[in-house]
Amino acid sequence: WVAYDRAVSTSCAWDKCLYDADFWKLRELGMRYNLPQSLVGRTGAQRASIAVSARNLWTLWRAQETISGQQITDPEYGDPTSLTGDGNFYSQPPLSSINMTLRVTF
Repeated sequence: WVAYDRAVSTSCAWDKCLYDADFWKLRELGMRYNLPQSLVGRTGAQRASIAVSARNLWTLWRAQETISGQQITDPEYGDPTSLTGDGNFYSQPPLSSINMTLRVTF
């Protein structure tokens, strides 16, 4: 919204105010650990594992960091089909999440 506002105030034509939205993002990272049989056997289970995963952790690289001096918070934030700048009010950037799972087999 701010970038559009600045573009209009500087009489920038829409085709010259577009920005390079190329980026690399760490989308998903996960790991699993099988608990030792000596620990699992005490509970009466055959096996157990703990898994941790995370999504949308970090934007590694962006081709362009700012638009008209304003920081781009997330290149996926907003509506890329809207040239009026109002897309940011109606969409949300992808949220980061961390999950932990305990699997036990009896």
